[in-house]
Amino acid sequence: MPVAALIFGETEQNEAIAGSRSPYAVAGQPLVEYQLRLAHAAGATHILLYTDRLTADVQTVLTRLERGGIRVDIVQNAADAGDRIHPDELVLIIAAGVVVAPGVSTTLVERGTPCLLTLKADAGVGRSERINAVECWAGVACVAGGLVRTTAAELGEWDFCSTLLRRAVQSNVPHECIDSTVEAAPLIAHVGDASDARAFDLGLIAGQVLPQSGMLDQFVWSPIASLLLPFLLRRGIDSCWFSAALGFLTLLTLAISFFGTWPTAPEFALLLFLSAGCVGVIARRLGSLSLHSMVRLEGLSKARIVIGGIALLFITRQMLEHGANWGYLVLSIWTVIEMVRLSQADPWFTSDHDLPMWRATPDTVAMVMIIALQAKFPLIGLGVTAAYAVVTSFILIRYKRS
Repeated sequence: MPVAALIFGETEQNEAIAGSRSPYAVAGQPLVEYQLRLAHAAGATHILLYTDRLTADVQTVLTRLERGGIRVDIVQNAADAGDRIHPDELVLIIAAGVVVAPGVSTTLVERGTPCLLTLKADAGVGRSERINAVECWAGVACVAGGLVRTTAAELGEWDFCSTLLRRAVQSNVPHECIDSTVEAAPLIAHVGDASDARAFDLGLIAGQVLPQSGMLDQFVWSPIASLLLPFLLRRGIDSCWFSAALGFLTLLTLAISFFGTWPTAPEFALLLFLSAGCVGVIARRLGSLSLHSMVRLEGLSKARIVIGGIALLFITRQMLEHGANWGYLVLSIWTVIEMVRLSQADPWFTSDHDLPMWRATPDTVAMVMIIALQAKFPLIGLGVTAAYAVVTSFILIRYKRS
């Protein structure tokens, strides 16, 4: 079933009820931009923004979304909205000021049937509309396109969103009550002030579940990211800056390994490579929270692995120039081949999120080599990394077959 989305932005009518609002930042962007990205992430191919106030800020948001491949149509009255929606479409409705965790809207749309999300009346926000004695609307729903069209055709001087809700209730659209007292319940909020926006951001960070790319990610990179994310979202820092930093650090790793001098250059190059890994995790988590496309970041992450392998070969060349034998090169090439193979199973690039945490990754290989160089045992370091990669590759192949 085709999916459309009808996002209710600020209008003069709901401003008169709720008071004038500033464009609060949610997940590092204007609230309306997050709502529109939410609809796109849920699978809506046809997105309408209902507002009678096409401000310069909203126009900037629309331009930015269009550059990212998300096209949004503006509708300024109910009749226009009804004309643009097909009766056979499933329409995702998001009320003005309402935001939810991406999984909530995605799950709702994937059901493919109309449904209202509700809250218990005592847990609902004062701005939420009651649908019965014990429940109030949470501000998110899926309804049939035909219902939107008939409501728009019959509308008089009433608020479109409220009337659409009443028509849905009268039509016995099923509803699902979200128990907001349960810690694991889907996150949903009606953002009325800056404190609401901050609380929602913290909830998004706490509820974020992403695949781990190994031990360093689990115990170092992700904790660092969790500390930084509230500040980054509050400042509205785009993940593209971290993607650019990832690319710069990766190229710098290659340059230092090629042009640097022994013995400091190899360790410095490997430290840069590890720093790029941390930056990449922050970029992934930030992009996931703000619902930005991560296609470019994925390409940079894959390029980092290849360039890291080339850098290791350059480091080995320096070892050969300072008295090492050709066994170093054999171990180095073997390690690079195995790591490129293993990277193809990385959960960031595949749907397999159940790989063992102890497995060899480019970051753990770099860490082992740094320790070996510090201890003045580079041959042992290369031997350990090669064996580590081979054992991981062998076990993962058997794991996949089973």
